[in-house]
Amino acid sequence: MTDRYSSFSDLARHEREGEHYQVQHKKRKGSLLAVVAPHAGTIEPGTSEITLSLAGDCFSWYLFESKRAYDQNYISLHITSHLFDEPRCTELIIGHPWVVTIHGCNEAKDVVYLGGLERRLISSVGCSLDNYGIPTVDASHRFPGIHRNNVCNRGDFGKGLQIEVSGPLREPDNQGPLVLALRSGLDSFLRNLTAP
Repeated sequence: MTDRYSSFSDLARHEREGEHYQVQHKKRKGSLLAVVAPHAGTIEPGTSEITLSLAGDCFSWYLFESKRAYDQNYISLHITSHLFDEPRCTELIIGHPWVVTIHGCNEAKDVVYLGGLERRLISSVGCSLDNYGIPTVDASHRFPGIHRNNVCNRGDFGKGLQIEVSGPLREPDNQGPLVLALRSGLDSFLRNLTAP
């Protein structure tokens, strides 16, 4: 499906904030990671909840949520990740070394696709997901997240992590174990940065 909008300014000319979409965010002082869901709400259901749980009280977070009905036009407010330029997202990312984006894909099986340019994050999160028994794919898939302007690669270091979560794993009953696995991988990555 082709995106209706190619930039936030284009979307904002046709959609009303508060009625068709909403933006929520919190910048946490000292957070090394920003967790971002640019396609939340009814665009990729479950990504709002996963993002908030993953960020917890530690990481900065951002949500762009569609409020439109989940029907044949549910993806109408989708802006592809390397074109996503909503100003509050751009502002929030500043000062964070890494960005982790949470997405949903239409796979019917349990699987998480890992992409982005930060191979150490991919490896750490991938190992953690494996330890929790959650199937992962971290190479040669259709969600590489390697475009330099992809939201996940716009942190201060220019490389981050894109997480694509299949439909079953975004169901409410399955989010808890997923978030635990993701958080463990992120925490391990950060600990290893400061290890002697």
